[in-house]
Amino acid sequence: MQLFDAHAHLAAPDFADDLSDVLARAESAGVRGVVTVGETLADAKRILDLAVRHPLIKPAAGLFPTILDPAAAEGAEAGYAFSIPPSVVRSPRKQKLVQRLPLECLLLETDSPVLESAPAVRNEPANVTTACRVVAELKGVTPETVARVTTDNARRLFPRAFA
Repeated sequence: MQLFDAHAHLAAPDFADDLSDVLARAESAGVRGVVTVGETLADAKRILDLAVRHPLIKPAAGLFPTILDPAAAEGAEAGYAFSIPPSVVRSPRKQKLVQRLPLECLLLETDSPVLESAPAVRNEPANVTTACRVVAELKGVTPETVARVTTDNARRLFPRAFA
């Protein structure tokens, strides 16, 4: 089963001491890419450096849409993708979102080091399997189906990450 983590903060200090181990666990879990984002220019430079040393890391930069919060159905119709973290296991709001949206609009993410399935536990890309499992349960399909469709969605949105 191949997975893709569409959003993580692997340049965060939380991973400074064991990033290679974190990435090895991610690969063992079937993760084939991790879009790694930052919040500052310094983060972006660090992420580019990390991506050179760790091919699993796919660098990205952008703005967080804190003001934009479209209704789920309207967002799906407009072509938005919605990424689901492991915390879906404890979030009725995220579970409702998963149930309302077609699988073709979903991505899996960890938002590492936060949004783990248990509060106050450091999250990492290998835990994208938790999001995959819960989405599968909510959709009534196999985890393999969720992995295939969400990875295809990520491939469509991030083609250079799969080159």
